[in-house]
Amino acid sequence: MIFDATWSKSKLNSITTPAAITGLANGTARTKEALGLPEKVTISTEDPAITTADVDWDLTTLASGYYDPAVLTEQTFAVNGAITLPSAIDQNGKNLTTTISVTVSAAVLAPVKPDKTISLDQASGGTISLTSAASAKKGDTVNVTAKADEGYQLSNIIVNGKAINGTAFIMPDEDVTVTAIFTKLTYKISVAASSVKGGTVTGAKTVSYGGSVILRAKAKAGYYFVKWTEKGTKVSTSSTLKIRNIKKACIYKAVFKKIPVSFVLSRSGNSIKVHWRSVKGARGYQIANNAAAGGKYKIQWTGSNSQNTYTSLYKVKGKTYKFKMRYYRISKGVNAMQIRRRRREDRELSAPNAEGNVWPRQTCPAFSPRKDAAEGISECWYCVHADFHLECERPLEVGVCLWPGKKEDHKDRQSSI
Repeated sequence: MIFDATWSKSKLNSITTPAAITGLANGTARTKEALGLPEKVTISTEDPAITTADVDWDLTTLASGYYDPAVLTEQTFAVNGAITLPSAIDQNGKNLTTTISVTVSAAVLAPVKPDKTISLDQASGGTISLTSAASAKKGDTVNVTAKADEGYQLSNIIVNGKAINGTAFIMPDEDVTVTAIFTKLTYKISVAASSVKGGTVTGAKTVSYGGSVILRAKAKAGYYFVKWTEKGTKVSTSSTLKIRNIKKACIYKAVFKKIPVSFVLSRSGNSIKVHWRSVKGARGYQIANNAAAGGKYKIQWTGSNSQNTYTSLYKVKGKTYKFKMRYYRISKGVNAMQIRRRRREDRELSAPNAEGNVWPRQTCPAFSPRKDAAEGISECWYCVHADFHLECERPLEVGVCLWPGKKEDHKDRQSSI
């Protein structure tokens, strides 16, 4: 018996289109795996045991649509697939291709928060403004412009009650109120005296812009107040100076001068007599004149006497002589004459330096005054035993002691002080 071994394939009846893929997350990669494309499709054949076939998807050239993972909006496109039938299935003239629809959802964006508002609270002493809109997002840099009024300066910018550094801040996640603190400018008003011996000054202090201050000057004994000056310019002659509406720092100086000695001159023959009024607190006086008639002033006499007089001898008739006077006071218990005696050449002699040299300011127990010497003076310059060539146009700086002899023929005295 002979059997027929010819085998016949089951025929393909149809191919089922794959179900559409939807709801994919925005930005899904353009790969079969990421897009979830199936590896097999459902088929219908004469063999009920065979129901699927392999499929290969072509993502290079899409069947329709366009897909870019970077696009944030929703995208729908179709992908072509090539079907490979099992070996037991006959194509039966069917087209072995299919398509599948894929939808990638739009991106889910975070909700946009509205800008936070910026309110300005204007303060006295100046104004503030913004260089941008009156609102900003969290993290934005906000710049504030502050302009101080005349006489004020910016102290701080305040944001929601807290001072910031500078004039810019980072916007927080809340509405803010911005204000500023302006403070008045301050100026130092200083005082000085032209001479600490002449008087005292009070009233110096630091004042705010537009403020006022009262300065007072008080002369010491033997001095009088002259004027107030500022940078050398006279401001007032009143010892009490009130300065108003201050807008700058200043130094005011009180000028004091010595009270002048009031004296008169009278002529008697070839002599000129000087008579003066006592100055309270004066220790002694000095008289200077142009002894050479027209020459420079030289100190002719220093000292004091009860009559307040001094006689300048041997003046030439018809020539003009000029006189000046001043007084001196005790300074810490030592007067000007005593200070000069501290020099080595002014030391006191224990006995006359007979036929030896003597300095004008030296003294000794044998002192005998000339007839026109002032009361209380005991220096060799005024001694009848000392020869300084006073009769000459230029006297000696160092004299000769003639003791016990005398030298009485002399001209007007000239000092080498």
